[in-house]
Amino acid sequence: MLQGKKDIVSGREIFYNKGRDTAVSICIHAGILDFVLFEEDDEFYSCFQLWEDNRRRMYTDKLEVHILELPKLGKREYPETELLNWAHFFNAEEKEAFKVAAERSEYIERAYERLTG
Repeated sequence: MLQGKKDIVSGREIFYNKGRDTAVSICIHAGILDFVLFEEDDEFYSCFQLWEDNRRRMYTDKLEVHILELPKLGKREYPETELLNWAHFFNAEEKEAFKVAAERSEYIERAYERLTG
């Protein structure tokens, strides 16, 4: 049975916080795929949340599913963003491709140094 403040009820239904009456932090699933999941879409990135089907009301903002479809990167040009840079880094297969991706972001450069250091 759920009892508590309205603003944390939907979060409690998803994540049980060890019996404490505290706010629940967000849970994010990141799926980095080496296959195309959504053939009908050109975009390499998708973000999903829990919505009610008929009224289009968000159930909670405490759960998100983020999907990167890496094979789509070579099929078209995308505007350069930090996310696109990370996707290129994740998709790299040769040392030179890792280096190029690392040059685009200080955070990716640090990840590259940890991998090679």
